[in-house]
Amino acid sequence: MRRTRASRLHAAGPLLALLLVGIANLSCGKDAALLKPTPAAIGSSIPLGGPPTSSGLDFIPTEAVVTIAPGAVLEDFLSANKLEVVSTLAIPATGFGPAEVYHLVRSTQNKAIDLEKLSLDGRASSASRHNRVWMPEDDRGGLSFDDDDTWRLDGDYLSQPAIPKVKIPEARAITEGTGEIIAILDTGIDAQHPLFVSNSAQFKLTLNYTVWPPAPGVSESGNGVDEDQDGVADDGVGHGTHVAGIAFTGARKAAFLICKVLDDEGRGTAFGLAKAVKAAADYGAHVINLSLGLHVDDRMIKHIAQHCADKGIAVVASAGNRATNALQYPAAYEGVISVAAVDVQDVKPAFASFGTTVDIAAPGVDIVSPIPSYFGANKYAIASGSSMAAPFVSAAIALNHARWTATMRPIEAAAGVLSGAVDITAQNPVIPGQLGSGRVDFLRPLQITE
Repeated sequence: MRRTRASRLHAAGPLLALLLVGIANLSCGKDAALLKPTPAAIGSSIPLGGPPTSSGLDFIPTEAVVTIAPGAVLEDFLSANKLEVVSTLAIPATGFGPAEVYHLVRSTQNKAIDLEKLSLDGRASSASRHNRVWMPEDDRGGLSFDDDDTWRLDGDYLSQPAIPKVKIPEARAITEGTGEIIAILDTGIDAQHPLFVSNSAQFKLTLNYTVWPPAPGVSESGNGVDEDQDGVADDGVGHGTHVAGIAFTGARKAAFLICKVLDDEGRGTAFGLAKAVKAAADYGAHVINLSLGLHVDDRMIKHIAQHCADKGIAVVASAGNRATNALQYPAAYEGVISVAAVDVQDVKPAFASFGTTVDIAAPGVDIVSPIPSYFGANKYAIASGSSMAAPFVSAAIALNHARWTATMRPIEAAAGVLSGAVDITAQNPVIPGQLGSGRVDFLRPLQITE
């Protein structure tokens, strides 16, 4: 048996029911206006599109995430350690632990924070680095065409081999996901791409919702040009557009909640991600797609992931592209469905991560999906990576939940998708048991009649 989480997801069996509900116009607040891309790094003081605080660091040295001990005075803690609060996030009690109020704090002197000192301060019950969130490394197409020539502007979106491979047409003949809400937490999207515009009657895409307020004088271009001269072309919304297009391939009548948590260059922060996950959960998302990751374990992200699991929300995350069994978070957490990439022959490509924490595999090689208009009008691109695999699984879960809405929660619909996966052990004999339950199949979970 694999990890506890997988067995828990497999435990629920679907019963026959079908509930069709109307699709609402969406925003990350039900009565909020659509928001434009923000100029401040999500959950951080770092400008979007600006240079990293320190090259190669997986955390922001001048910031930390703390919780305050019972009875302690936050202001005293801040004053003693020369800190200021940047933002606050309350997460309810979960299977992970008690309710916590997380404070993102920043040095008032713009100096690296001594985390050991904070940990020893009796007024803090916990203190940890403010970790960075990244677009999965080596997503083929994960940065921008201008940056390293990884976008291939080509391909037939509707006739690509991955679609019949996972039986999307047969599944969509049963349900197309009406009433489902899939949250895509990524770079944001180009909502003006003709694919999205022409299908606006079925769903409403929110434009680049973010959890962070604007900062004067800084803006994202989203034009594929390295305007800040830091050596990385400003991708803007390319990655998120491609990911959202894949999810839309499988769930044509689901509603999509687009939350921008990665900046022009595919960087975000743990606090921004946690706030966006909480916002999506509070809104009522059934499935949350995270084609992104952290290289390190993060207490706050683990807590919010468990919060979603407790609410019955299916959180789907990419397993990574490091060609090893090295853990990527949040995919490795209990309650999160970890997705590895395979090719159209169900063989793990050289770049794909694997391991015992992977739950399922999905097509992630040469996937065709929309690309933003700064590459040209009505363009599609071919890209590869676990980022492309995850939204296939998110869409499959949404369809399964739409099919059995009256009798199961999304996380139980996810269990059905895992149970219905196609065994691909024979195609991957070198790594048996390390690609989860197999390759996703959209149709099998929908055909259960007991």
